[in-house]
Amino acid sequence: VQGLEYSSGAVRTRELVIDGVVQGGVEVASGLSIYEYAYFLEQLPYGMNDRGRSCLVIGLGAGLVPAWYGARGVRTDVVDINPDVVRVAREQFGFRPTGDVVLADARYYLAQPGRRYDYLILDVFTGDTTPSHLLSREALSLVRSRLEDGGLLAVNLAGTFGSRSFMTASVVRTFEQVFESVEVYPLFSPEEPEAFGNVVLVARN
Repeated sequence: VQGLEYSSGAVRTRELVIDGVVQGGVEVASGLSIYEYAYFLEQLPYGMNDRGRSCLVIGLGAGLVPAWYGARGVRTDVVDINPDVVRVAREQFGFRPTGDVVLADARYYLAQPGRRYDYLILDVFTGDTTPSHLLSREALSLVRSRLEDGGLLAVNLAGTFGSRSFMTASVVRTFEQVFESVEVYPLFSPEEPEAFGNVVLVARN
């Protein structure tokens, strides 16, 4: 787990790299994310319900998403399996928790009795894919049990709508077995036949 900093002209950037894969980054001067998916995870759920007061973020990364919710008065708990990620987020990205930070496997954590949340953000990657044990119908049922009435789930995935779209479509279909409403927000043009990139799903009942 590393924080790597570099410059391009007058812009200085710091990125979180885990096992050689970039998992988030900021412009150093502003502290703002240089990757669009963070804004989708923040603003889509909050824009759909700006009255929420509790959030659970699974997958800390650089800590940008929990910091954003915390800055809006939303108590935000975090679950991450890797203590080094938590350390680097604190030391190099200025992460300051507004709730609990729990070191645990996400599936195990969700299966335990605990708080319910107005927002639940799932942003977990092993390399460039989301661990499949967090996308099963059983795992999503655990997620739903942790949402308040009217609560929203936002999930960051890597996917495509082109000829290789089977995996993305399968994940969406699984979500639809658990949630009444599932909305798909690609961070790329879906008209491009082989386009691949981040896709944010927002689910609720």
